[in-house]
Amino acid sequence: MSDTPTPDFSGLEGGEEQQAQDAVQEVVNWYNAQITQERRAALPDADRIEELKAGGQAALADQA
Repeated sequence: MSDTPTPDFSGLEGGEEQQAQDAVQEVVNWYNAQITQERRAALPDADRIEELKAGGQAALADQA
C-alpha cells in the first residue's frame, strides 16, 4: 500500500522483543484506525476494508 506509514520505533523502551511487540501493536493500531475511517466514509470501499483487515491479520500473525 502506498499510504502505509513507516514509523520509527527506535525510541521505544525495553528489550528487542518488547520493541518488536510494540512495533506490531502500532501497525495493528494503524490498520484498525484505517478500517474505522473507511467504514465511516460516505461510500465505504469494501475491497479496501478487506485489504486492511488482511494487513492487520498478517501483522498479528507476525507477532505470534
